[in-house]
Amino acid sequence: MIQREYKMDVKAKENIKSAIREILKTKKEVRFAFLHGSFLEERSFHDIDVAVFISGIPEDFFDYELSLSSILEGRIRLPLDVKILNYAPLAFRYEVTRGEVIFSRDEETRLRFIENTWNEYMDYKPVAEYIVRELAA
Repeated sequence: MIQREYKMDVKAKENIKSAIREILKTKKEVRFAFLHGSFLEERSFHDIDVAVFISGIPEDFFDYELSLSSILEGRIRLPLDVKILNYAPLAFRYEVTRGEVIFSRDEETRLRFIENTWNEYMDYKPVAEYIVRELAA
């Protein structure tokens, strides 16, 4: 499947961020959200990556991600990929936290999440690098 590439100027991207932010504000369960991936860079992108931290646990994470993606795509008319951060793998959480906070209604939880993620990642990184070196040897 060939994915379409999009390229936008800063103003157009800011308008998209604003639209995403406004929708996320209506979702009471969303505590905070990050944008990450190629949308944040100057080059072209295929989709917009959004990661959300939610309160409560949905019955089906996948259905929640698809539903929120559909709502956002319906508004901004671009492909989106929404992921829930709560139980995401450590390496993914770390990469997401290097992105851009697009919305936060709970700064204390967001900052604690970032701190915990970075601490865990820094503990894990040397072990992962060692394993890669051993496998490559």
